Amino acid sequence: MVLDSLGQGDVGWKQIDAAEARQRVAKRGEIVRVLSGAGIARPLQQQSVLVTISGEVAKPGRYFFKPGTRLADVLAEAGGMTPEAFPYASVITRESVKQQQRASFDRAIQDAEMLLTAQPVTSVNRAQLIHPANIELVRSIVAQMREREPTGRLVFDLPVTATSLPNDLILENNDTIYVPPRPVTVGVFGAVPTPASFAYRDRATVGDYVRSAGGVQKLGDKGEIFVVRANGTVVSKGALGKRA
Repeated sequence: MVLDSLGQGDVGWKQIDAAEARQRVAKRGEIVRVLSGAGIARPLQQQSVLVTISGEVAKPGRYFFKPGTRLADVLAEAGGMTPEAFPYASVITRESVKQQQRASFDRAIQDAEMLLTAQPVTSVNRAQLIHPANIELVRSIVAQMREREPTGRLVFDLPVTATSLPNDLILENNDTIYVPPRPVTVGVFGAVPTPASFAYRDRATVGDYVRSAGGVQKLGDKGEIFVVRANGTVVSKGALGKRA
């Protein structure tokens, strides 16, 4: 906050902290202005931390911590994870990461829009590609991309058998932590006859689950099949032969 003493001996505005404000005796005519901290990026060691933790922990809730708090401290305050917890698939989201993702995503959309728009001009078959229907398709693709929102998720390379989270991670204000139970299904979606979630079978491969969904349709591309793991990582090459 800042203070203007209006001729009481101090010249102009003077910045004071909260501790001094609590002790300072006000003078006649002084003006006190409380400044907003919005938009001011502070070091992690100066940020008070409000964290929301839910899912398979003993005491889900919102907790307020001092600056520099580690993930291990948050888990301890929440009573630790339950026996049903599946740390590998935990979802930790962060506002600063979401902002970074949004900026990167916006740039990617701009690049894609330029590429899709310029292709009819640079292609040998541009006369055919400039067809209004193709232009409308380009606009539709870009519009769908713009509707997608970044998650702000932090992805960690944990083993499936992990029994804990990255304990030394320093938390930031408004971080959210969700510890899920161990999943019992595998979802298959896209160009298959019967998209659905199927009961997990030990040692079954991705191809086994695709066949359970009716196999790849004619319009599907087996070379473009990809798997999104529970921890947020993606497997693309040779996905059919991998274990789910």
